Amino acid sequence: MSASDDQTGIVRVRNIGADVAVGDWVAFEKNLERIDHVLPRCSALIRRASSDAVRAEQHAVAANIDTVFIVHAATNESNQRRVERELVLAFDSGATPVLVLTKNDLQDAPQHIAELRDVAHVCGIACHVVSGLTGDGLDTLAKYGENHRSVAVLGASGVGKSTLVNRLIGENSQQVGEVRDGDQRGRHTTVA
Repeated sequence: MSASDDQTGIVRVRNIGADVAVGDWVAFEKNLERIDHVLPRCSALIRRASSDAVRAEQHAVAANIDTVFIVHAATNESNQRRVERELVLAFDSGATPVLVLTKNDLQDAPQHIAELRDVAHVCGIACHVVSGLTGDGLDTLAKYGENHRSVAVLGASGVGKSTLVNRLIGENSQQVGEVRDGDQRGRHTTVA
């Protein structure tokens, strides 16, 4: 929470009957202790609970997002179903989806890149190939966050989301980890 007079802190959410998410604009009590209500959203990443398909409850993960980076590693064969689910989630949010292919410095055969670029073209969205190690392509991605625009980063564990965020903001705020040699999958290191 950040107030207009540069006060920051943590506030408790009163039972207001609303799902409060990262990025929500809220009205709070004068003493800054409790949120009164959530202001209308311009976009929201909504996740349904996977436990009960019949009564899948929805939960806002992030709100008022301008752009969603859908991140995939160029080193891994693309999982078409996952790409489809992430694209639907991003399009349904009201934000602009952008496909980001990381780790291009490690990729020898560009077949995976070509496949995902084709998907982006068919969907009418931008696709950027970047490297968190060398910094290639990051200047283009940084433009999505200019002028107080917000960006959500979405992708599987180990695709380079945290490295990407660290490089874009210019500091190591997100913990990064190694991927397994066998399947190039990461371990859950960050949830932010």
